[in-house]
Amino acid sequence: TWTKFDHATAIAAVLSYKAIQQQDSVGLAVFDRDLRKYLKPSNAPAQWKTITQELTLIPKNAKTNTGHVLDQLAEKLTHRSLVVVLSDFFDNLEGIQQGLRHLRYKKHEIMVFQILDPQEITFPFEDVTMFKGMEELGDLLTEPRSLRDGYLEQLKEFTEGLQKLCRGMNIDFVRMNSGEPLDVSLSSFLANRAASMK
Repeated sequence: TWTKFDHATAIAAVLSYKAIQQQDSVGLAVFDRDLRKYLKPSNAPAQWKTITQELTLIPKNAKTNTGHVLDQLAEKLTHRSLVVVLSDFFDNLEGIQQGLRHLRYKKHEIMVFQILDPQEITFPFEDVTMFKGMEELGDLLTEPRSLRDGYLEQLKEFTEGLQKLCRGMNIDFVRMNSGEPLDVSLSSFLANRAASMK
């Protein structure tokens, strides 16, 4: 099954490859509640292989603290950079905003990819379902039809809030559906971004 993690790592691999082909330096930061792995930016030919090897390591489902990690990253980056953040961003929006603001204060350009599973986007469940809690949350047996409208409204509000705070800091934001072909959605985004920068 193609997961959100697969989608995120594929995007990271593609963008890294494109950057190295242009002789730009590329690094990698892998995180949950803390920065777990940090590869310093480099444009050496071997850097892409190092990055892709790291991306094959599936992380534990630990709770994330995105804002805190973005703060850590802002202190590690010594040169102005393009920072691409790949996540579902199911985290505290205020903390995320503070972390993004820290990166912007340091003059970094930022691209935010919110990556969601198609089932998270449509919530198609009909029968009584056991939802397995990720990131240290418990399991929940429930009747999903009674939750659908409330869930979809919460997701819409959250995504709009994330999009609004990105727009307020001139950060590129795109929501990706991991069920859609990556070549089409990523190519479209990059083409639109290139056109807007001309």
